[in-house]
Amino acid sequence: MSYNVSLRYGENIAKVEPYLEGNTSCGHRLDPKDNYYIGSASAELNITYNFSVLFKQNLDKEGINWLHNKKAIWTIERLELAVERLCIQKDENPWKSTPGNAGYALSILLGLAREHPNSVWYVLG
Repeated sequence: MSYNVSLRYGENIAKVEPYLEGNTSCGHRLDPKDNYYIGSASAELNITYNFSVLFKQNLDKEGINWLHNKKAIWTIERLELAVERLCIQKDENPWKSTPGNAGYALSILLGLAREHPNSVWYVLG
């Protein structure tokens, strides 16, 4: 299970320069059997549910759902604090519930919020 998190302007997902983020994942698998992704040009990220406890402890009691329907600019400060608390040191297993993995995922969302401060978060999951 996972969360699909995106920044939107109305019904449209905000656009960004194409980027790759391995298994935390943005982009799309070239083949369902492998771990190679095509870069995504959408301000969205799929995040494993494994990080939910860490999000509830470091972002908000609602976890990542706290972002839903909030304007990105209003969430930047709290995302910064959560990233600082968790750090961004990724584990070799991207699905492992570690502070660094969770912080890294939030750091990607923070970058998207900074790029599109007037957009609104949409969280499904």
